[in-house]
Amino acid sequence: MNLETIRTFIQSLDKNRVKVLNMTGSNVVIDELKNIVDELEASVWDKRSQEASSHLKDKSEEDRRMLLMSAKEKKFFLKYKAENPDNKWDYFEDYAKEVSQDFSKSLDK
Repeated sequence: MNLETIRTFIQSLDKNRVKVLNMTGSNVVIDELKNIVDELEASVWDKRSQEASSHLKDKSEEDRRMLLMSAKEKKFFLKYKAENPDNKWDYFEDYAKEVSQDFSKSLDK
């Protein structure tokens, strides 16, 4: 079951809301349906989360770290890595200095 199925189910309930509300004990039915939909949605999100984590597991440490970087930081990291292949993770101190300098320049304007 996917989110599209859940959405279709909710739309069907919405279209037939008058019939559902006129049913005897409709409050109980509506609460049960809401709980079912909540469980289905949680199940879909769990599956998505598991799939995403399996994709991350297949990536190298460098790829995972780069997913968290901004575009500017990635560019700086790749340039730094090319210049310092043995100490590529030391880039952050130099990157912090560059960002600080850029910030100071923007304040001076």
